[in-house]
Amino acid sequence: TQSSVSSGINAEYGEFQTFQHYFKRINLRHMSVTSSVQDQIQADWDNRELIQVMTTSIMRIAHFLNNFDMSARSRLAQLNEKLTTLERKIEFLEARVSGEDLNRTQPTEA
Repeated sequence: TQSSVSSGINAEYGEFQTFQHYFKRINLRHMSVTSSVQDQIQADWDNRELIQVMTTSIMRIAHFLNNFDMSARSRLAQLNEKLTTLERKIEFLEARVSGEDLNRTQPTEA
């Protein structure tokens, strides 16, 4: 009976070892699947983070360019006004100088 008990224990232990080995294999497969899934999830998050950084950068660049455009247009409009004013002054001065020249060249009637 002792040998039958020990043989039963050995058989159960052998089955236990078989199950243990089987579960280790399942666990390893699960870990590799889990690791693969975790790697995919991590890669997905990394991609999302990269996309977010790129999107933010593009938005900053667009904001800068829009501000630059408005600023440049405003400054060019101010310069255009100043140039127009200067052109009018030059035309006025040219007309005044040429009018004085005409007065000097005309003979005076006495």
